[in-house]
Amino acid sequence: MERLYCVNCLRQTPAYPCPLCGYDPGSAPAVGQALEQSILHGRYLTGRPLEKNSLEILYKGLDLVGNRPVVIHEFFPAGQAEREEDGTLHWTTPAPAEKNALLAQVRQRLPQERIADSFPENGTVYMVCQPDPP
Repeated sequence: MERLYCVNCLRQTPAYPCPLCGYDPGSAPAVGQALEQSILHGRYLTGRPLEKNSLEILYKGLDLVGNRPVVIHEFFPAGQAEREEDGTLHWTTPAPAEKNALLAQVRQRLPQERIADSFPENGTVYMVCQPDPP
């Protein structure tokens, strides 16, 4: 049986609305082309999107190996890529130099000490960060 995790509190739940936090994905606004409830790099669960900006989608995440919260940055420049049904990105403007320059902008905005992991998957790059301290 597949385990269901709430995309908001990232704890196992039998169904929605989540009995632990009350979150109901049907009542939340959708973020276009977001990749929820996916396991990346064999260990990171994507939860609900926190933000979508011109360069990336940020997700609440859970490190399934360390059982700790993370923030997952998915490199997804607006107007330059579209998500396929299998989750991979199809690049509509595949100029490698331009993609590399945009990715460098994302990396420069992130404090290097907070980046726990970085890897290519689904035709893009993901950066996994420690969440901001409370």
